[in-house]
Amino acid sequence: MDIFKLIFSRRTIRRFLNKKIDRSYLEKMVQLGALAPSRVNMQPWEFIIVDDKKLKRKIFKNILWGSKNSINKVFADPQYAPAAYIAILVNAKIRDVGYEYEIGACAENIMLYAWSLGIGSVWFHALNREKIISLFQIPTEKIFDSLIGLGYPAHTSKIAKFSNNNYLYSIDESLNLIVPKRDIKTLTYYNIYGHFK
Repeated sequence: MDIFKLIFSRRTIRRFLNKKIDRSYLEKMVQLGALAPSRVNMQPWEFIIVDDKKLKRKIFKNILWGSKNSINKVFADPQYAPAAYIAILVNAKIRDVGYEYEIGACAENIMLYAWSLGIGSVWFHALNREKIISLFQIPTEKIFDSLIGLGYPAHTSKIAKFSNNNYLYSIDESLNLIVPKRDIKTLTYYNIYGHFK
């Protein structure tokens, strides 16, 4: 798949098939995550790959489904839990503020490579953070930033026209996601702000 199609087709997936992800794929994901751009090349990230069944179940119980969009509660069924997780940490000794841009680029690399393999992803921030930090035994000098859930998709995620400032996604009767996206023609100017041509 060429890079345009890869980026254009990648959407968040929240229900996964019960199919294991080869660990070598997970290792390549973090390798590519670590190649993301980083200010002054500081590379503040660290990763925890999670493929242990017991730990995955404990993590799933600490995802706060529906905290930002109540529709997410339908995805809280452990039968469709991610097959693996990648936790992204920040080494506070390297950078303790302003790392969010770098982590965003890092996470995007991970999720795009996953999608190139047919593996869907969901980037979790709404979590019982204290419990997850405890489960991972993360030391105090590390910042737990986020968690990426990974697995082979059990639903689709489609783009819909963005209207009435409604950014919240919805689902259809088959629990496929319908995600409103802004029209690029309303977001792009040429040479001077406000010039559409």
